[in-house]
Amino acid sequence: MKQLSFRLGILLVLVLDIFVPRLAFTQEEDRTPISVSLGSARTEAEAAAVRLAIEYFENIGDIFITSVDPNSKSGRIADFTPEIKIQTGEEDAFNGIIAKISGNYLFFKTTDVCGAQTPDSSKAFTVIPVSVGFETDRRFNNLNLLTEVGYVPWGPKDSNNKLRFGLNPRLGIFVQAGYKFKLSSASAMPATGGAADESSEKPDSALLRLKAAACADLPLVTFSKGKRTVRLILAGAGWYDIKNSEFYHELDVILRLPLSGARYFDLQYENGSGAPSFNKGNQFSANLTIVF
Repeated sequence: MKQLSFRLGILLVLVLDIFVPRLAFTQEEDRTPISVSLGSARTEAEAAAVRLAIEYFENIGDIFITSVDPNSKSGRIADFTPEIKIQTGEEDAFNGIIAKISGNYLFFKTTDVCGAQTPDSSKAFTVIPVSVGFETDRRFNNLNLLTEVGYVPWGPKDSNNKLRFGLNPRLGIFVQAGYKFKLSSASAMPATGGAADESSEKPDSALLRLKAAACADLPLVTFSKGKRTVRLILAGAGWYDIKNSEFYHELDVILRLPLSGARYFDLQYENGSGAPSFNKGNQFSANLTIVF
């Protein structure tokens, strides 16, 4: 346990060392959207464990395509986005590594502003993400190579540039297809509790899933003259394993308390680990989260 805690600490220090100096001197729009969360968790096996989560998401600015059709008052935008999500920890903590690159195709209506056709934020956008990437667990026992195609409605916004739905929701449906490769034999100490692989997907076989995902960000209390807000963040996803006729799910509930700057204290409840292990357990954690 001490060795893993030390390694997690070193990994966190390295991440901060790499990104903090560069970000401290950049403008707001140039900052890399990365989130690092470190805390203590109560796992499915009722063990106390260190929990580490890192999420990275960024648009690649130099690969950006825009097209506007003035006759139909519509337009299209295409960009490419890398995404990385790492979740790990001690004992039987939920774990998984997901990395992919997505081509996002946005379709929108336009409006005339000073003679120029610009996106109309009062109308809903349609996003078609096409992704290629992989999933694995912290032991790299198996590697899932996946292609994903989805549909995500976005907006619309009101005159104050706020989403009309009120809860700032994000919804999406996806089709995932790929192959699960077996990288190593089961270890002498098989994973148990929240770390166990409870997926019905067999190694060295094809994968085919349907996925639905949704999240909402609900502001609860605002203080410090509107500079800080206590938020309730809800996120859920469900998968239907077409080959094995199985359902999997993931539910996250986060009470986010603001500290200084982009630092937060998160109280988090997780039901189901999601991909790739699809564990059905529960996990409670208290985390310090830093968002760049």
